[in-house]
Amino acid sequence: MADGNQNQNQNQNQNQNVNKAFNLECIKTWTKVLQFVGAVLLICLAFVRCFFVAFSSAPAFILTLYMLLFAGLLLIAEFQWRPVLQYFNFLDYSWGKAALDFFIFTLCFDTGKHAIFHIPIACFFLVLVSLHIILIFACQKNEQNQNANKKKEEEEKKQDNENQGDARQKRYEYNAPQPKYTPPPRAAPAGPAPAGPAPPGPPPAVNGP
Repeated sequence: MADGNQNQNQNQNQNQNVNKAFNLECIKTWTKVLQFVGAVLLICLAFVRCFFVAFSSAPAFILTLYMLLFAGLLLIAEFQWRPVLQYFNFLDYSWGKAALDFFIFTLCFDTGKHAIFHIPIACFFLVLVSLHIILIFACQKNEQNQNANKKKEEEEKKQDNENQGDARQKRYEYNAPQPKYTPPPRAAPAGPAPAGPAPPGPPPAVNGP
């Protein structure tokens, strides 16, 4: 009965771990897709700026180039282009992508004449920052749960081995051959006392001359 309950608990824990891993993978997948969409939106915003404000001043032109550059970095990070990504190792991690998205958010946040193009994309990247932060904490919690489950499984396995060793020892002691009972030797029966030496007879008669 105890083994059945233990197996049931293990199955429940495995199902919970599978569900958590599935949810985590869903968040990663959606974040990856939204990162790609954000890069495309940033490229579109840079082209829109080319028609309206990119050539109006040097800072506006440089900002447009920055947008194209960061959009390229986002695409490189999502497509894992290693020849370039090896120089931007921080984009391999969620915290690095969150930092880049937040910087893009500050670049796109503009309340000027063409804010209608900038504000929605800036809010989009702010949502991406939030998703990356959620993903960071979810990964940390998932790692902690995995370590805790692994430690618990090791302890249960150790306890099972100890229980099996005790049961094996008891079985060996039960099946071990018992020494045969040997009765003690019987004492010899008491008989009549042995006869002692005969008493001396009368002295012989002495004859005269």
